[in-house]
Amino acid sequence: MYNYIKPDHYDQIKATATSAASVSNAQNDQHHTHEYACSTEFAAPEINLFHNHRFAGVTGAALYLPDGGHVHRIGFVSDYTRDHFHMFEGETGPAILVEDGKHIHYIKGRTSSNSDHLHAFKLVLQIDDPAGQ
Repeated sequence: MYNYIKPDHYDQIKATATSAASVSNAQNDQHHTHEYACSTEFAAPEINLFHNHRFAGVTGAALYLPDGGHVHRIGFVSDYTRDHFHMFEGETGPAILVEDGKHIHYIKGRTSSNSDHLHAFKLVLQIDDPAGQ
């Protein structure tokens, strides 16, 4: 089980994206994803595992919220270091508008536990199609 920090919008997503039809409609209507690359926070030195992990990937298609906004599914497996790795699955926060009609998303969470520890992370997704018109 993942130790995931539940975002405020989680219940809205669950209500709108529980059927395959609603997920399919979101994928057909919303044709953008976001790239991400991040490092986790360091594991506690008191367990003699002072280290962190890296991960990168691309989100899933947008999932609509009842207010007209959207979020994205995100999942990753971290790099393999000190003889272990970590995993995560969850959703981003809603879109945050930036210049020129573009947007970003924010997410914070905790990875799965492995080797008797987990890692926190904070991540801002990259702007979709940053060089586009």
